Amino acid sequence: MKGKVINMDIEKPSILAITVTFLLSLIFLINFIPAIFAAPLEFIVFNQNSYVQLLSQPEMKSDLTRVILEQINLQLLGNSQLEIPQVFRQIPVMQSIIKSGVTPQWIEQEYLSLISQMISFLNFKSARYQLKIEMDQYKNEIRKNNVSTTKLILSELSHCNSAQEQIINDTKLLTLQEMPLCKPSASLTPKIQVLIQNGIDDLATQIPFEIQIVELFPLSSQIFTYYSLIRWITRLSPLFLLLSLLGICLLLRRSRKLMLGWIGWLFSVPALLLFISIGFILVGFDQFTALLIAKNYLFQNSSLGGIILSGLQGIGFQFFVWVFITLLIFLVIGLILVLAKKALDKNIPDFIEEKQKLIEEGNSTLSGDLKSGITSRKNKDS
Repeated sequence: MKGKVINMDIEKPSILAITVTFLLSLIFLINFIPAIFAAPLEFIVFNQNSYVQLLSQPEMKSDLTRVILEQINLQLLGNSQLEIPQVFRQIPVMQSIIKSGVTPQWIEQEYLSLISQMISFLNFKSARYQLKIEMDQYKNEIRKNNVSTTKLILSELSHCNSAQEQIINDTKLLTLQEMPLCKPSASLTPKIQVLIQNGIDDLATQIPFEIQIVELFPLSSQIFTYYSLIRWITRLSPLFLLLSLLGICLLLRRSRKLMLGWIGWLFSVPALLLFISIGFILVGFDQFTALLIAKNYLFQNSSLGGIILSGLQGIGFQFFVWVFITLLIFLVIGLILVLAKKALDKNIPDFIEEKQKLIEEGNSTLSGDLKSGITSRKNKDS
């Protein structure tokens, strides 16, 4: 048995086997980086549960509320199809109306919906490439809170002068367009309250059922094509990595020492280089992410970029931590294989020497037996 193991360890592979091994090693190295990133990408970056955890941060909820309010404000005031009375176009008035429809439950629900839309699209489960907010619940909240909103609007207006009071009192069919922008006396307040409440209900009716927040890949379809290609290459890279590794093992199977050293260095060198690089990224990850977002024009004109930045910093840090751990595992395995190869380098020559001694002893014993046999034969003959 020992003789067979020694022959396996010292047998050299053919030139063809070494050449193919080099090619497979090149394939291994090309697929190493995407393969290392593949699992953390699928289970962290493209996993909806990772983003749900961000809601536990108090600052995330407040920032998200502010961003959605800004987006609704821009959508309503910038929509030429909406018939918004002049009194509602006043910034404090519009802010009061917009805030009246926002509830923590609705914010959380729409946040989860946006994340679901984004992840579904990025995972090729949906052809829809726009992030949109459903407004039905929001519109119902505006109608339900129209009384309290009206009181809030009136409290922020200055008191009417005598001329404005006269207009309100004399005009029987007063409309929001004709209504003076002021707070009337107690006797005329109910008349103004009814106008404002009806105006709020009309405005809620005009609000669209959904509003668009951001369009993904707006430049051209080529961007999504490139994304799809990169995504599938990343998904398939672990398979290519495993196949190339199996091929190397098969080609070098007759030289266990060479196989261990080859695979050990193949694991260790790229893992060590990436390990150091990821370490630097983790140290300055917040600054790195902010710089990356700042160069993306999608978020430069919208406070949505702040939310995206917070999300990327939280999710991205988890992603690189898992990449860091994966690289550490590859590095440890590679070093173990290299050390195992060195151990064989020391042990195999000892086995060879022992085998040679056994062969020499066997030969000397055989020679002695032959000599004694010849001598005894001569004695018999004589």
